[in-house]
Amino acid sequence: MAARTSSVEPTRRDDLFSYQCNKCGRCCRGKRIQVSPFEIAALADFLEISTAEVISRFCDDEIPIYLRWRDDQACTFFHPEHGCTVHSARPLVCRLYPLGRTVTANGEETFASITPHPLTEGVYSRNGTVADWLRLQNAETYIAEVDSYYQLYVRLVARLNEAESKPTKKTKVQISWDLGKRWLDIDSALSAHCVANDLQEPSQLRERTALHRRIICEQFGLDCMEVTTPDLSSNVHLTRGEPNENTTLPEIDVAGCPLVDSIKDSKQLLRGSSLFLENGFLIIRNAFDAGFIDKLLDEYLKKYDSYFADKQYPDAQATGDKRTMVSVALEGVFNSPEFYANPRIYPLMRYLLGPHLIINSISSVISLPGAPDQRVHRDVPNIYVTELNRSGDFSWLKYVPPYAVTLGIPLVPISKLTGNTRFWPGTHLFNAGKEHPIHNSGVDFTAETGACVMFDYRVLHAGLANNSDKIRPIMYNVYSRPWYRDHVNYTKQDPIIITEEQFREIPQSYHHLFAWALKREINPK
Repeated sequence: MAARTSSVEPTRRDDLFSYQCNKCGRCCRGKRIQVSPFEIAALADFLEISTAEVISRFCDDEIPIYLRWRDDQACTFFHPEHGCTVHSARPLVCRLYPLGRTVTANGEETFASITPHPLTEGVYSRNGTVADWLRLQNAETYIAEVDSYYQLYVRLVARLNEAESKPTKKTKVQISWDLGKRWLDIDSALSAHCVANDLQEPSQLRERTALHRRIICEQFGLDCMEVTTPDLSSNVHLTRGEPNENTTLPEIDVAGCPLVDSIKDSKQLLRGSSLFLENGFLIIRNAFDAGFIDKLLDEYLKKYDSYFADKQYPDAQATGDKRTMVSVALEGVFNSPEFYANPRIYPLMRYLLGPHLIINSISSVISLPGAPDQRVHRDVPNIYVTELNRSGDFSWLKYVPPYAVTLGIPLVPISKLTGNTRFWPGTHLFNAGKEHPIHNSGVDFTAETGACVMFDYRVLHAGLANNSDKIRPIMYNVYSRPWYRDHVNYTKQDPIIITEEQFREIPQSYHHLFAWALKREINPK
């Protein structure tokens, strides 16, 4: 049952826990947020400024270093209307909230609930696990980096204690100040090192932090082997049927990102396009306002509850045991540009499919309680693969563009309990089958309210079992090039349900998305 306060005390990754943030902002006030060198570098990367500038503008003048408060005790990055302005680069403690995490010197990890603000609007439940929550918050990279710096810090303290017992020309105070400068300002440390050694500075964030740790080790006479973090995410051997939890998710977070007409004007969307083309799918965090998703869910439950039974329907396609695909009419809140042309996503769709793209279908898949795993599949056979080229070299597939992209919009949070979707990265670029089996493990998509996933029609995926006692509805909007039609999945129903009156409610700039369904001709401009 959902609650405003925590009634559970999760301590391990497999303990039941979930939390829905409703963006009340109360957790962004009155809390001191300590940041590591990695988190300073991540903020600098997001803000496109130097680490020195992050420290001087946004941090207190002390060690250990904390993010600065404003006069009202709100975080320096908190905006009263827009919330966190650096959400995709927020520090680890913000990602973990409302959980706290401790790690002992020998790598033992425990979690604990943090007492919430008495007026919090966040909702606790047990619809997932701590591990699900970490994945939803993209916390694994931050955990690995923060732990690596913590281990290095422990070793440095030991070295400073040695220096105190064996005085040299430098006093302990001088060493500590020297350390403070090198510890926090990664950009300056890397620049000085690379200039002195005639090296090219690495551009990727984790490459930069790894080099930074090696520099610190060398300068303080420590073993220069890279500091490693125990793999705490899983102690299960991966097989073909299990997710690869060590794979970095292809995802972006668009919270606080400015709305643009072209992805050329958005660093996040440009990065998202590269991740999508490489992996065949992309997770987009905070794409939709949680309140808007709640409105979609309320209307959906009222209009489509007749499809919530375990039976065959004459106007809805079964997509597996206890799974039904229902076409959704473009009416009410569903007839909104926020739904079919979301400004945080639509520029990316235009980039991938061209300016004259259409919406091929709008439907939902209802997964009932007890629905088992789906088989691994593509929604439609890859149209680029024919009988003439079904076997052989598929390297040429990397040069052909996507012709259809599905946007999956969960109407409820998606966890392993409710049944998440598993994707096999890169399988849009070859013909997996008996002749070309899957060799890599799948990657799981779990989602908080407001997140979505877009995936190439060619990528292999599977819906996993719904082990909860609730239905799990997900909207699927399929965008495509204007010449493509799906003749496989809509034998029982229309892919688009729209009337002339509903079409007239659509802004003219989006008429081309739906005109084909009314047999209209649109003259593209």
